[in-house]
Amino acid sequence: MSLVPLSKKGANIVEYIYKVLKILFKLKNLTISQKDLAYSIMWLTTDKFVEDSLERNIICDLLGGRMSLIHEYGENKFNDGKTEGIEQGIEQGIEQGIEQIILNLLNSGDLPEEIAKKTEVPLDKVIEIKNKNNL
Repeated sequence: MSLVPLSKKGANIVEYIYKVLKILFKLKNLTISQKDLAYSIMWLTTDKFVEDSLERNIICDLLGGRMSLIHEYGENKFNDGKTEGIEQGIEQGIEQGIEQIILNLLNSGDLPEEIAKKTEVPLDKVIEIKNKNNL
């Protein structure tokens, strides 16, 4: 429905944008993602095809707070998958840091039992790190 203004060749695109917005504002059975998508398409259509700055401002005012939806959508798409990678990187960094601390303590002569108690790392993990590094 949000693409209707683009499908009417030679028609006044602004007029169709207003008609579609009027209908969208009345629709109650749309899910939040459907509304987000429809408003985002309307915002993009306005931004791309409405040349008159006054008309553009009026339409943007009608869209009001809904314009932030396109920003949120863009952020979500940009961050998609990155958050998981960042979290994995943080976890790996923490694990490597703990392992390095355990290695330093082993190299300084601490016993695995002492290290497990000091670091609150299970004894079997300390022993695993010790064996992995041939200490």
